[in-house]
Amino acid sequence: MFKQATTTLAIVLTLVGLLGCERMDNPQPRDRTEFARIPLTDFEFPGAIPTEYGRLVSVTSSDTYPGWAQLWFERSDSSIVTMFINFKEGTVSPKVLEIPRS
Repeated sequence: MFKQATTTLAIVLTLVGLLGCERMDNPQPRDRTEFARIPLTDFEFPGAIPTEYGRLVSVTSSDTYPGWAQLWFERSDSSIVTMFINFKEGTVSPKVLEIPRS
């Protein structure tokens, strides 16, 4: 008797829960024009990382770009410079990302 009442109660509560649910709309993609663009700057690798880039503060990588790492530097004016290194091929991207700070 108790098992049947518990089962019936569980079914009723599940049905009430399902009836109370409302389908959610698909999220709308954000309009990328609302983001500020930080342009990539041309970079010709002189054979060494320029000391003007400042202190290396981080190295990151992403599964999205296997074999690539980003070197994050902080200049003396606190701006950020990011270099892109392909550690599998031993190459450096011809572009750097320079993020000014105020």
